[in-house]
Formats: sequence, structure tokens, C-alpha cells
Amino acid sequence: MRDLVISKVNEIQQQLNRPILVLDVGGGYFPFAQATHVIDAISYDKFREIYDKRTYSKAGIWGGNSPKFSRDTWFIHNLSSSEPLPFPDKYFDFCVCCHVLEDLVNPFRAVEEINRVAKAGYIEVPSKEIECTLGVDGILSGSYPGYNHHFWLFTLSNDELLIEPKYSFLGAYKCFHFPKRYKKGWTKQGKDIVMYFWEDKIKLKTPDLSLSDDLRIKQKLYIQSKMGYNFSMFIIDLYKILKTYRNKICDYFKKLKYKD
Repeated sequence: MRDLVISKVNEIQQQLNRPILVLDVGGGYFPFAQATHVIDAISYDKFREIYDKRTYSKAGIWGGNSPKFSRDTWFIHNLSSSEPLPFPDKYFDFCVCCHVLEDLVNPFRAVEEINRVAKAGYIEVPSKEIECTLGVDGILSGSYPGYNHHFWLFTLSNDELLIEPKYSFLGAYKCFHFPKRYKKGWTKQGKDIVMYFWEDKIKLKTPDLSLSDDLRIKQKLYIQSKMGYNFSMFIIDLYKILKTYRNKICDYFKKLKYKD
């Protein structure tokens, strides 16, 4: 699928008819070979230390075997910090950011800076489907869905990237997540990742929620839309009914108590 990214970079270079500047945000141990610049929490020397030990093809990079970046164009930076990226506005013709935003405490700040320094780009993140599925993170999964170290859920809607917190209750009950058997299905259908190409500006959107919204009910409805109705969902519906009439039920039992 990342062949589309390589094609897009080549297309931009042909259109501009000059060498282009490409930034890899959070390249880490697997940076984009065609990136002229990389910014990450680890150093270039740390990347080379791991890179030189790899023995398989395309060792530690993707998009080619000859990286365009170097020690001089590798920058160390905390992407969640308030500090701006060390580049001028619209300095880069293209920017890649693959499997990074879901790891950040503050992805909104990172997106703000990517919008500032780049004219276009590509974002890749795990899908909401895979993050709500058990057995994804191997022996670390336990009863918790998705990847344990990820903080956010992503969905692509038209040209907008929808982001919402990865709620702690996802593993609490069956109606809030997908069973392990769904993992292979998501991968086979290409629904395990979200691929987002953008121009001019990343459109990052948060869900419209009010203080009265019950997030558990919304999550149950999301799972139901993919799986259909089951017993676990019946229990949640019963909970919703009881919650609606909670005050009336409490008042009723109080009256019975006072009568005694």
C-alpha cells in the first residue's frame, strides 16, 4: 500500500521538475528512504546502531534501499511538546507520518506543526477496527483490545481524519470490542490501517460529544454496526433503560422504606 506514497512523491517531483524536500515525522527505526529530513525522539546514531545489525532486505527503511537523509538532516524532537519543529513555514513539499500519532500524548500539537511546515503529506495509523479488537498485541493483549501503548482511535471520513480517545472501558465487556477472530478479517480487507493523503492542511476532527452523552452506549452501537446484535448488547440496552429510570426507581424504593 505504501507504493502509493512513493508514487505520490515521484509525481510531485515530476510536477515541480526539481529535487523536493520530504520530511519523515517520527521515522524512528523504520524511516522513509526518500525523506530528505527525519525528526524523531531517537538519534541518528541510535537508528544506525539498529540499522547496521539488520540482515533482511530493505533493512530498517522503506521506500528504497538508499536513504536520502543523513546525520545532518536528522533532528531530535519531542513531538508532543510545545516547542515548534525546527523548520520554516511550508518548507517541505511532502511529509510522511506513519504509526506515530496514536503513540503521542498530544497528537494535536504534532498535526499543527506538520500543517505549518509541509505543503502536503501522508498519514498512516492503526484503524479503529483493529484498536477495538482483542488479540492484536500478541502476549501483551490480555483482555485489552488493540495495542496497549496507543492512546487514540482513528477513522477516515471523506477527507477528514476523525480522532477520539481510546477509552479504558473497551476491554470491560464483550459488547465494547471485537473478538480475536476479527483480526485476520480486518487485515484481509485492508481495514487494519487508515491511509490518509492530504494537501494544504490536515483536517483533524474530534467527535461531537456533549456532557450527557454516554460513551459506553456509543461504543456499543459502533460494535453493533459491524457485528450485529448479541446478548452483550442486550445487557447494555437494559443498563440504558435502568439508567433512564434510575431516579424513579430510587424514589419508589424510598417511599416503600418510609411506609414501613
